Amino acid sequence: MGKKILVVDDDADFVLLLTKKLAQAGHQVLTAFDAFQAVQIAHREPPDLVLLDIKLPAGGGAGVLKNLKSSAKTLNIPIIAMSASDSPGLQRDIAKYGLEGFLKKPFDFGDLLKIVEELFSGGGRK
Repeated sequence: MGKKILVVDDDADFVLLLTKKLAQAGHQVLTAFDAFQAVQIAHREPPDLVLLDIKLPAGGGAGVLKNLKSSAKTLNIPIIAMSASDSPGLQRDIAKYGLEGFLKKPFDFGDLLKIVEELFSGGGRK
């Protein structure tokens, strides 16, 4: 049985594509299109993993990170950040939250699935 993955991105087409790929790999997918929705869903139905776009409306990805990592209910949920920006400053700013990884968009979905499977098999990744 697959894991529950929360995909957070304001690009509906990208969310649909990720949802399809993850579902084909056997995972249950929850979706959110802004920071507020992401935090609400993660607290209501804690996922096994969050795939989080950093550039989001209604609070931004950094706000989601801060919220999830400061709540006892969501503190231990692994998060993989995604962004079209590969700014070292951005990566440094968000790395302090203890991410499992960072993917620069666009990325290969095969690579994403490999990272997800490694994470769920206990391999972890930084």
